Amino acid sequence: MERYVGKRVVDAVIAGPKADISGIDDRLVIQTPLEASDVPYRHDRALLRGALEKAIQLPG
Repeated sequence: MERYVGKRVVDAVIAGPKADISGIDDRLVIQTPLEASDVPYRHDRALLRGALEKAIQLPG
């Protein structure tokens, strides 16, 4: 996959702080608040972008 994409592939899950991640052992888990302050069922783009950047920067 990395050959086709041209970049390192990150196998990660980004989840909110209340999500049950107990069964996820084989991939990187970023658990952080993602909820938008104005609409609770929608993610905040800046928070999601920050979580994605954190997943990319962590050594794999």
